[in-house]
Amino acid sequence: MLNPAYALSIITTKEIDANLPNGVIESRVVLGKRVFKVEAHGFYFRNNAANSMDIEITSLLRDNQSFPLTSSAKTSLKIPPNAKIKKSTILVLKGENAEEVAKILGISKEEYQKLENIAQTNATNDPMYANTPFSNGSDSSAYDNNPNSPNDNAINGKDGANGSNGYGANGNDG
Repeated sequence: MLNPAYALSIITTKEIDANLPNGVIESRVVLGKRVFKVEAHGFYFRNNAANSMDIEITSLLRDNQSFPLTSSAKTSLKIPPNAKIKKSTILVLKGENAEEVAKILGISKEEYQKLENIAQTNATNDPMYANTPFSNGSDSSAYDNNPNSPNDNAINGKDGANGSNGYGANGNDG
């Protein structure tokens, strides 16, 4: 049974071009203000009819070991076709098995829920999050077609969480 209070937050490690009909998502798991050394892998499809992009995370990679998710995390973003989702953008997806993800991350289900509640609160108040659903993707700083968006979408610093390239909690790769 899925608990709707849970959601999987990821931070993109590469720019995503919304013009492409589909592609691979490369990201890391982020909870609260903590970026985990766990990669989140999946794919996206452009849905021109709905002017949106469907994103699905199907597996997590920790210590070079892949963990296929029994229930993938998904979201659909309203995004104009000429936009790009910048590197270091946080996306919030729903539908994963929280207990399974917590185990892969090496934390308790309770800790996962606590950290994710912080992330969801941040998502409603922070323009860095491409939160779902939102009415107009061009209003989010996650897209580089917004002239008011900052150059560096990052957590507590330039290009990452107190580290480099969005990969470390307090330095290069952790």
